[in-house]
Amino acid sequence: MKRTLLALILISLTAMSYAQMTAQVIAQNQSPDAYTFGSNVNMRIEVNQGNELIKGVYIRYRPIIKDAPDYRKIAMNPRSPGSDIWEGTIKHSDIGDKDIEYYIEFTLLDDSVEKMPWDMDVNGAYMLVAGALKSRLEDGFVLLSQDGDIDQSDGFIFAVSYLTIADHVDENSIRVWVGGKDVTKKATITDNTIIYRGSAQAGEVRGMITAQIDGENVQSPTWTTTSTGKIRLPITYYGSVNFASNIYDYNIKDPQSSSISSGYDSKNEFVGWGDVTASMGRITAFSNIYMNSHESSKYQRINRYTLGLRLPSFEIIAGDYSPSISSLTMNNRNLFGLSGRLYSQGVSLELSAGEMQRATLLKDEDNTPLSSTFKQEAIGFRLRMGPEDGFSIGINGTRNRDIISSLDENAIILGDPDAGKDGGDDADDTEPLQNYIVKPQDNLVLSVDVRLNIPDQRVVLGAELAGSLLNRDTRGGVFSDEELEQIGGFTNLTSKIDLTQLADIFVVNRNMEPLYPNRENLNWLAWMAYFRTYFWNNLFNISYSNTGSAFNAL
Repeated sequence: MKRTLLALILISLTAMSYAQMTAQVIAQNQSPDAYTFGSNVNMRIEVNQGNELIKGVYIRYRPIIKDAPDYRKIAMNPRSPGSDIWEGTIKHSDIGDKDIEYYIEFTLLDDSVEKMPWDMDVNGAYMLVAGALKSRLEDGFVLLSQDGDIDQSDGFIFAVSYLTIADHVDENSIRVWVGGKDVTKKATITDNTIIYRGSAQAGEVRGMITAQIDGENVQSPTWTTTSTGKIRLPITYYGSVNFASNIYDYNIKDPQSSSISSGYDSKNEFVGWGDVTASMGRITAFSNIYMNSHESSKYQRINRYTLGLRLPSFEIIAGDYSPSISSLTMNNRNLFGLSGRLYSQGVSLELSAGEMQRATLLKDEDNTPLSSTFKQEAIGFRLRMGPEDGFSIGINGTRNRDIISSLDENAIILGDPDAGKDGGDDADDTEPLQNYIVKPQDNLVLSVDVRLNIPDQRVVLGAELAGSLLNRDTRGGVFSDEELEQIGGFTNLTSKIDLTQLADIFVVNRNMEPLYPNRENLNWLAWMAYFRTYFWNNLFNISYSNTGSAFNAL
């Protein structure tokens, strides 16, 4: 038995020593071990080594309760620029009366993450517990509601008697603390009794009394009651609202008159944006809005509206979003629609669909179309197999399509009376050709990527191979039988696939680029490879890409 215990101790010490040696950041936790009801907790660490490698420091904390939620995150800031002392504050409203477990998270310049305590996996996280106030413990406060389990469906009752010390207690100094909050104003205080009735809740509830006896600060014992009843999860939220504007007042006189010229319009402009995030347990909802006075249906969308919901292993976003399917397919382009992601450590599936650009039409003073765009719908997906912090393979695809019905034909065609003439004496008088401002297109891109992430060595390697098809004019529909006979290269394809049914995904006709993709001419392919590492406090990023002349990703 002694040998087994000694072996476990040696293994733990070895694990702690190894974690300490492999860590780039060495720091000391100087935060308090206990907190006081109703007071914020000031947390502090001192970095002894690797401060120049740090991008950000965060406190990750959560209450120690059954079915505890995910760790919350609070940023720490250096006491002064370049300081080795980092400080952060946990608000008392986030603690309540619960014991807290927490750890410190360091995000480094190479985007790797280190945690403190280094032996957290062995000995657990740091603890922050409710502590006594700086006052004398007084046994004259006696808890009357001493049932171990109380059904609180109709509300919680906290009753305390101080009969034996009533003559010495300053009634104006009495403070009632329940659930980590000062609830004195809601309590009923008589000559010798204190009664507080709270709202229905469930779980452990802590309460205590503070007061003054003959000018001396005293406190009661801290009582803990396990109660049953309705479960009410706390909701935390934060957000911001911002507004900016430019106000112009031109005061330019007309050269032909002494009056102020009406030819100069004072067109003011503004922009407003805001966000709000709310969390309840492991559920997070968030929204963003951005509004600009330059928004106009004649141009592409400027305003942004986003609403999202994040659950464990699932996320859905509606409105404006910029999905990053992959570098060669769909990357950081705004999509107004719906995006969802199912994810775990070993596999994830991401789907996005919506409008990438809206139909616009700009005319001159004679009502002649100058420019226009079709409404373009986009669909993208990504399937990742393998962990993100190891070796993974991704299969990606996107389809962009201009919707022909989104624009009237008169809005995209201009009659050119000279288009059918060659300018010579023998110019024939054929009907004028039609000059198109814009033509509807189809674009299909498929890719495969591989990625190897070695966090311990701070090395990331990856590569992606993609192929595309672009149809520059889909109005004519798919190939006719006569066109297929003339081209000939699609004989094997059309014997297996009905091009009419395939048109729901991609229109195959003579306007394709490339017209016939094959292995002899690979100009419809693109590929890239990259290598990133963090070495001697420097980030090295080496990448190479090759794009074929016929590769297109709208």
